[in-house]
Amino acid sequence: MMAKRAFPIVTTLFLGLALAGCSDQPVAPRAAADSEASHTVSEALNAYITGPTQLLSGQVGTWTANPSGGDGTYTYLWQYKKTGSTLWTNVGTGSTYSRASNATFDLKLTVSSAGSSVVRGIQVTVPDACGSTC
Repeated sequence: MMAKRAFPIVTTLFLGLALAGCSDQPVAPRAAADSEASHTVSEALNAYITGPTQLLSGQVGTWTANPSGGDGTYTYLWQYKKTGSTLWTNVGTGSTYSRASNATFDLKLTVSSAGSSVVRGIQVTVPDACGSTC
């Protein structure tokens, strides 16, 4: 029969921190960006124009670009031409465009973001004094 010992045997495992660069200070976890590539997924670029589709001769109309998707940073190009013409004229680069006219015209908006572009257009009619469109 084995005699009982007065003190239990305790084995302690000690991991020394003697290696160069190691310390006994806590180490903060690395951010995900440190170890993984960061990817931003953009929603498909889209846009629409709001504003009047009919003006009285000489009346000022204002149109607004309403973009969505892309990377959230947008550039705008507004173009104008009288209906029946083939020549588009660059007329603005802001998110809104205003003009008065005495003839029906076409308005085109190009919105760009994250390397993509979308083009939207509307026709704005301007009736003459007789009530028909010019």
